Parts: sequence; structure tokens; C-alpha cells
Amino acid sequence: DSSLIATKLADQKRLLVASPSYLDSKGTPADVASLSKHALIDKLHGADLLGWSDVLGRPAGSDALDRVAFRSDDFEAMRLATLVGMGIGLLADWV
Repeated sequence: DSSLIATKLADQKRLLVASPSYLDSKGTPADVASLSKHALIDKLHGADLLGWSDVLGRPAGSDALDRVAFRSDDFEAMRLATLVGMGIGLLADWV
């Protein structure tokens, strides 16, 4: 619609995050390739193009090596799953 106006509200950074307990038990990934050895927290994507594809080059779980431990369309649920040590999350900095 040509009557709509877009205005940038804020910058958003996405971070790879994990709980200390997860990293203590599973180790810290050294590079992108080693992420496939880890449990991933994934966002259910509708029209949202942000996600693991930007990091892995493919959606999480699309490779036989990937292990998606939790998938949700709710950022708070993803944050909590990461905090309890279910896996590595790719979350926006505001989460």
C-alpha cells in the first residue's frame, strides 16, 4: 500500500547463546561446522527469514547431523529452553 510509511525503530543483533551448564556438559562450539554436534533451539518460521539459515547456510534440522532439541514460535519459551540447558539458541539481543 503506497500510503504506508516505514520507520526504523531500532537495531537488532542476533546472538548465539547457551547456558553455562550446557557448555560445561557439551563443550563450546569452536566454529560453525561444530554446531551440528550440538542441540539447537530453533524458531518456528512463518514468513520470518531470520534464523539458523543465516548461520548454518540451511534451516536447522534439514541436515541429518543437526539435532533440534526445541522448536517454538515464542521467544520467551526459546529463552527459557536455552536457560535450562536444552541447547544453543539463536536469539535477538532484546530477548
